[in-house]
Amino acid sequence: MKKIIYLGLGLSLSLFSYTSVQAQAKDTSKTKVVKKENSNELLYYTETMPQYPGGNDAMKKFIRENLKYPQEALDKKVKGAVFVEVNVEKDGSLSDISVVFGIGSGCNEEAIRIAKAMPKWKPGLKNGMPARVLMRFPVMFELPGEKSMYQNQGDMKKK
Repeated sequence: MKKIIYLGLGLSLSLFSYTSVQAQAKDTSKTKVVKKENSNELLYYTETMPQYPGGNDAMKKFIRENLKYPQEALDKKVKGAVFVEVNVEKDGSLSDISVVFGIGSGCNEEAIRIAKAMPKWKPGLKNGMPARVLMRFPVMFELPGEKSMYQNQGDMKKK
């Protein structure tokens, strides 16, 4: 009889322990999700990526209209793309602006100046909430008077 009582008591305690462990696990996972949504974590990809106001065409236009070709680059006939990296913050502002790949002769500094002059972007969204996202984009330097290499990029014409 004592064995049956001990066995019943043991099963009851085991079941109680299992239930409380499950409850703790559920509470902990909910806390982690909330922390991640409210975190300041820098992401590389989100469901909705940050976007320059008006889209990529508007960003290209902004760069074209505000770019001041460095005299040193003109003298040396330097052309190409400077790839800029920025953090798009939750409020759309840009921070930690740097050059990932540059071409020198003053072009790198000009690309950073252009990025700092940009208006706030539409922030990226993760789980419907604004998130900090790392972005990269090119600033194109093309010598005046030369045909643009990128003018008809993406156009497919039949010959």
